Order: sequence, then C-alpha cells, then structure tokens
Amino acid sequence: MLLPQIQRIEDELERAIQLDQVQLAISWLATWRWQAGQLRGLLPNENNQRRRLHRSLQASISVAAETKIRLLDPAQASDLVAITNAVRAAIAAVTNELGALAVEYGASTEEGS
Repeated sequence: MLLPQIQRIEDELERAIQLDQVQLAISWLATWRWQAGQLRGLLPNENNQRRRLHRSLQASISVAAETKIRLLDPAQASDLVAITNAVRAAIAAVTNELGALAVEYGASTEEGS
C-alpha cells in the first residue's frame, strides 16, 4: 500500500532538485523520513531480504535527516544536486529493494490463489 507513495516521493524529490527548489526538496525529504519510518515499522524483519530492506530504510532516513540539515544551512545549500547525491542513492536503494519485494509478494499471492 505504501509502495506507490514511496515511489512518488522519490519522483517528486528528483523533480524538486531538477527545478532547484530547496524548500520543496526539504519538504519531500521530511515526507520520505515519515513514510520510510512507517514502512519500516510495518515490514516484518524475518529473512535476509527484509533485514537488508530494514537497514536500507534506516540508512535512507538518517541520510535524509543529514541532508535536510545541510539544506537548511544557506552556506551549504548552493549546489542542490551535489548535496542530495547521497540521499538520492539511499532512496534509490530502498525503492529498488521494494520493487523486488513487490514481485516476491505478487508471486506468492498468485501461488496461493
């Protein structure tokens, strides 16, 4: 249920960066932190793939917080693309893993039918 929202946040953050909209990027980073935290709480931590996803989610939440702090500092917020490189990579890692997980759930649902 949260997967489309997570993917949308990634897309909207990229759009804010392309438009060089620091405040909008900060807003989407805050939204990411909230939704990623919710997702992390909802996912069971029962196998290696899910443990890896939990670690990726936590890393992305931490990097998003650090990036937000940097963006709030006018002395550092001049190059939005450079400042957001790490958080965009962390978010991409999460959405890539979620894609694989969605396929896994889809396959197990079809087998159970």
